Amino acid sequence: MDPITHVVIGAGIYALSGGDLSLAQPTFLGCVAGSLIPDIDIVAKVRNDYYYLKHHRGSSHSLGGIIFLSIIVTAATALLYGGIDFLPVFAWAFAGAFMHVFLDIMNSYGAQILWPLSRKKYSFSLLGIFDVIVLVLGVAAILFGRGMMGVKAAIVAAFCLYILALGIMRALAWRRISSYFKGRVEQSSIKVLPSPAGFLVWDFIIMSQRHSTVGKVHLAGKKVVIVSRLRRLQDKEKEKFMDNRAAYFFREFTPFYHVRVKKNKDFTKVVYTDLRYRLKNGFKHHATAVFNSSGALVECIFHPFSIKRRVRF
Repeated sequence: MDPITHVVIGAGIYALSGGDLSLAQPTFLGCVAGSLIPDIDIVAKVRNDYYYLKHHRGSSHSLGGIIFLSIIVTAATALLYGGIDFLPVFAWAFAGAFMHVFLDIMNSYGAQILWPLSRKKYSFSLLGIFDVIVLVLGVAAILFGRGMMGVKAAIVAAFCLYILALGIMRALAWRRISSYFKGRVEQSSIKVLPSPAGFLVWDFIIMSQRHSTVGKVHLAGKKVVIVSRLRRLQDKEKEKFMDNRAAYFFREFTPFYHVRVKKNKDFTKVVYTDLRYRLKNGFKHHATAVFNSSGALVECIFHPFSIKRRVRF
């Protein structure tokens, strides 16, 4: 999620507890700082986008990571305020960090919550990077969270019902897509993702034996739109191009990638494309591995956010 939403939700859960939303309260500062601290991995962006995206939502978003970072927040708060009660500040810092990770695993990018035991990014694919309803509920918690118990319960219930509604919408989208492609693809190959267009429109990716199909489904009109249909390399052909830095990175970066080969007499270019995030005329993230005529790897290039951007690694 975006930083503003994380801060608003952090302040909102503190308000729901009845606490005073004042920087004079170390517990409040701890909660707000905790709601931002998992994104400390953004410092990797100073090096380059490849390094940042490779490590984003890794160790700092794991359960062990947020415990460690909550201790850091508590220690920093103690230095700022002088003598504080360690446990309440730590608990609120952890609550803020936990909500940060919870929201992040709700979207399709996911987070490595079990790092270092597993580098898998867990994701429920329900929320986009920005969700206006989540933000509005966070603001409501800040404004009315210290009111009557019934108001607090209504805000919490509204959030839970919204997440449940998204889950139902996603299931309906999957069912509609499955019906549309019935008999043509394995049902287990259909992946439904949140769309920037809202909860009545969902994106989907289908990884079949021959093609990678990317599209969207409109629940209101029960309309399925195929945006892109890409021919997949056969396994034997694909295996030749999966033993290089670009391939290793993309296998870890996304579970949904497409491999395309361009050949001429001097070079072979292998382009790896993340199918989760689309731009107007293509996809957001790519990587390229370049091989010479002898089959030796010449260079690897990451194209973050646009095929026109080039970061060698």
